[in-house]
Amino acid sequence: MVAVQVGFAGLNVLSKLALDDGMSPFVMIAYRQLVATLFLSPLAIFLERYIYIRCFSTISLASPSTSYCYDVSLLPSSP
Repeated sequence: MVAVQVGFAGLNVLSKLALDDGMSPFVMIAYRQLVATLFLSPLAIFLERYIYIRCFSTISLASPSTSYCYDVSLLPSSP
């Protein structure tokens, strides 16, 4: 929890410095989303790899397993 708070504090300080230096808020938001995607995508792929393997190995147009892949994405993840 402390690490999260330190991360938020660092983000606020860096955001304040960037905005005071003249960066557009829209550009800053785009960069923030891009960095979050780059950091979280490998984590999500690693943690959900078994679902990806099952979905992509059995997908065909007439296969009922495609509905399974869609339904799994709607379920909350459990540890």
